[in-house]
Amino acid sequence: MADYSVSLKTVNDCEGFIKSLHKEGNLFHFDDDLKDIGIFTAEECKNLNDRLTEIFNLMDDPFKLCVELIEQDQGIADLSKLIHLCNEQKRLDTDDDFGSDEQVNIENALYDEAQRIALKEGREDELENFFRKTERALSAERAEWLMEFFNAKEQS
Repeated sequence: MADYSVSLKTVNDCEGFIKSLHKEGNLFHFDDDLKDIGIFTAEECKNLNDRLTEIFNLMDDPFKLCVELIEQDQGIADLSKLIHLCNEQKRLDTDDDFGSDEQVNIENALYDEAQRIALKEGREDELENFFRKTERALSAERAEWLMEFFNAKEQS
């Protein structure tokens, strides 16, 4: 647990503090009244308000780091869903379910998820070229290549 009583003296201190709040699941919108959040004691609220004053005095835009951390979490969630769909597609390619409604549904969901991520990353044209080049590949092979396309790694 972070020690909210320790003063922040540098931008690095501030960034480390914000990252520790995020890692602990205690990151909050810095404009909110801490007492209304309901997860901090009165003493922690006082200390956090002091840290926020230091953060705003030292950093140009602390909100930018907060947004980056939250977007990073969302990106990981997106890739987790993509990895799950790829694994399902690979499993169905080896089962007796090849060509089944389930496989078609998984393939469609995988395509939709890949398009959604590519749109967020500004890679729609690149993804369309990828799908055109791999349209004759086996679904499992294509799923593997799609994970590489997004640099998606299995989560351990």
